[in-house]
Amino acid sequence: MVVAAPAFLALLVAPFVLARAFRFATSWRDLRAPSLALDVATVVGLFAGSAVGESLGQYLAFLPWFTWIGLLAVRMLRVRKDEAQISQPAREGPVP
Repeated sequence: MVVAAPAFLALLVAPFVLARAFRFATSWRDLRAPSLALDVATVVGLFAGSAVGESLGQYLAFLPWFTWIGLLAVRMLRVRKDEAQISQPAREGPVP
C-alpha cells in the first residue's frame, strides 16, 4: 500500500506535467490538448466507474491512459525516424 499510492498519483499527474512541457516544445505542442483530454478522461473514468464498481473504474481509467501512452510512443518513433533520416548523408546514384 505504501508504494501503490505514490505510483497511482504519478500515473494521474504525469500527463498534466508532460502537457505543460509540450507547450514549450514546438514539435510536441500538438500533443498538449490530447494529453490533457486523455488525462481528464482517465480521472473521470476512474471516479465514474468506481461509483458503479471498483474494477470498472480501473478499466475505464486505464483505457484512456494507455491510449495516451500509445500516442506518445507513435510520436517518439516518428521523431526517431525523422532524426535518422536527417543524420544520414545523401547518397548519389541508385540505392540497392
